[in-house]
Amino acid sequence: MKFIFDNPVFILMIIGYLISMFAKKKKEQPQHHKGSHRKFEQNPSREVQETFSQTETSTQNEEEKQYADHTKADHAKKLQVEALESQYEVEKRLHALKKQQQLAVKRAEQIKTIIEKPITEQISVPQKEKKPSLSPSKKQLVDGIVWAEIIGPPRALNPHRSLKNNK
Repeated sequence: MKFIFDNPVFILMIIGYLISMFAKKKKEQPQHHKGSHRKFEQNPSREVQETFSQTETSTQNEEEKQYADHTKADHAKKLQVEALESQYEVEKRLHALKKQQQLAVKRAEQIKTIIEKPITEQISVPQKEKKPSLSPSKKQLVDGIVWAEIIGPPRALNPHRSLKNNK
C-alpha cells in the first residue's frame, strides 16, 4: 500500500482511470433509453488496458512537448551563441581594418612630408665616418690571448713534456 502512495506515476494512472470511467458513464447515459440496462463488458482487463494506454499516451505527449520545448530552447541558445561569435569576429575584423587605415594615413602623411621637402634637403652629402684605429690597446691584446686559449685546441692534444719523462 505504501508503494501506491509513494509513486506519483501510479497515483496519476489511478486518477486517470477513475476520470475516464466517469466520462464513459456520462457519454453512455444519454444514448441508453429508460428501459435498457447497461451491459457490462465480458473482459474488464480490456477496459483497464485502454485506460492505461490513454494515460501512457498522455504522459508521452507531455514528455514529447517538454522535449520539443527543451529542443527549441537549446536551438535558440545555439543560434544566439553563433550570432554572438559572428558578431565578435566582425568586430575583430573591423578593429583590424581600422588599425590598417590608421597606419595607411600615417604613411601617407610621411610620404607627403617627404615630397613637400625641397630636393636639396632630401639629398644629403655623406659625411666622412671615423674609421676605427688598427692599433690595439693593451687590454684588447690581453683579451685576445685569453680568448685564444679558450677557443684554441684542447690541452690534451698538446701536452707539456715534463723533465721526468725525458730521462
